[in-house]
Amino acid sequence: MRYGIFSDVHANLDALEAVLRAFEREKIDALVCLGDTVGYGSQPNDCCDIVKRVTRYTILGNHDAAVAGRMDYSYYYDAAREALDWHSRQLTSENMNWLRKLNYFERDGATHPRRERRAGVAGHERLSVRLRGCRGRIAGAGDEGDAREQPARRALHSRRLS
Repeated sequence: MRYGIFSDVHANLDALEAVLRAFEREKIDALVCLGDTVGYGSQPNDCCDIVKRVTRYTILGNHDAAVAGRMDYSYYYDAAREALDWHSRQLTSENMNWLRKLNYFERDGATHPRRERRAGVAGHERLSVRLRGCRGRIAGAGDEGDAREQPARRALHSRRLS
């Protein structure tokens, strides 16, 4: 199974569509979103609709939690708070309910057939990184919609797990 893993779309439809096109070229079997579908960008509903439709799993990011009223974000900087407030007013009730039901983690149970190792993935780190974990490999998915690396890179990692 080849997983396409992305995170931090932040309502940036152009970035989301570019990542999905790249995954399509890679012939990915299943997509996973590591959260922060909303926040900052101008198209929160479009991005929620697409992420809901195309992913096998989506986990809750901090911006998703903030917009859905699941966490306090009063300590965020002004522009972030304003964007989150605007998103909370713009989201359809269907998309708001979806954000309210997202989990902070998901378990798939897939293991590498030869090594019986599990793979872990982290999002929201803003940098595309690869770390060695205690058991198996941990990969950072980078940040598609609000990259803070210069020049911005997209971490389109795919790994065959079975």
